[in-house]
Amino acid sequence: GAEASREFDEVCQGNPSIGVKLQAMRSIIGECGMLAYLSRMTIRLLELCRVLKPNGSIYLHCDPTASHYLKVMMDAIFHPAGGRMRSEIIWRIGWVSGYKTRKRGWIRNHDTILYYALGDRFTFNKEYIPYPQGYARRGGGAPTGPGIPIEDTWNSNGADSLNSIMITSFSKEKLGTQRRSRSTSCAASSEPPATPATSCSIRSADAEPRATPPRSWGAIGLA
Repeated sequence: GAEASREFDEVCQGNPSIGVKLQAMRSIIGECGMLAYLSRMTIRLLELCRVLKPNGSIYLHCDPTASHYLKVMMDAIFHPAGGRMRSEIIWRIGWVSGYKTRKRGWIRNHDTILYYALGDRFTFNKEYIPYPQGYARRGGGAPTGPGIPIEDTWNSNGADSLNSIMITSFSKEKLGTQRRSRSTSCAASSEPPATPATSCSIRSADAEPRATPPRSWGAIGLA
């Protein structure tokens, strides 16, 4: 539509080097809903990269239908600024039921989070899950560390049981404390917790004195 064309042109005219990449995307996927989505997201990612601190990081939450396209655009935006992708986090949804189970082929049961940081001095506070009762080390001894470190595959073992549906659903039962706890896992890697998420940016808990949002870190939920 007209809005999608305007946003595509805004990127191409306002930032020609990134516009070339977006035009390449158009040559690959054609003029479709995904191209309109990428144009809109590119505008926002350019601004987030501009305001991000030199030690800042960004988490982009999306689904597998868009993650590979978004990664190409994020590489194009963040690499010239000294940034790069640090991790791809796979977040297991946790359960499937109803219409999803009728799909012909493999049933999607995960979301993707692309984690980027500027430079090599980015802030990151490792997060741990408390040891469950009765937990023993491989040799049978009692654990001595701070807990089980959170990996780049979330909700994939007995200790980490937060389904991604908890953060993407808008039902009251599925928001609440679990939403805040995993938001603050992204968070806990970048700066003290702040105001709850909006549709375009949320906060997490990495470490550094509180700063003007969203410059120390940014997160976008797109699922």
